[in-house]
Amino acid sequence: MESRDQDVSLFNDAEWVNDLAFLTDVTHLSKLNGQLQGKKQLANKMFEHIAFFQKKLDLFDGQFSNSALTHFPCLKSRKEEGVVINCEKYGTMIKKLCAVFGDRFSDFSKP
Repeated sequence: MESRDQDVSLFNDAEWVNDLAFLTDVTHLSKLNGQLQGKKQLANKMFEHIAFFQKKLDLFDGQFSNSALTHFPCLKSRKEEGVVINCEKYGTMIKKLCAVFGDRFSDFSKP
């Protein structure tokens, strides 16, 4: 890829483009932020959003373990183009996100 007066060499790096695709796919996770910041939120509704999000992360983790990219359309598209996707790398990122999320909302899981 060429561009006038701009360095676009990163777009020739398959791993970098895969990382960009992953980040694009996970941006939909920011929906939780909006759900938790809404006005007049009841605690039980917030808990439901958090619990659902945690289940979603667990699902994603399992899918990356099986190299399934069902919920990651940009990465799936790259794979269909014949690009090698390092599912272990992205699975590790999801695991880290799960851990951070679990720490952040640990009060919600206490009996």
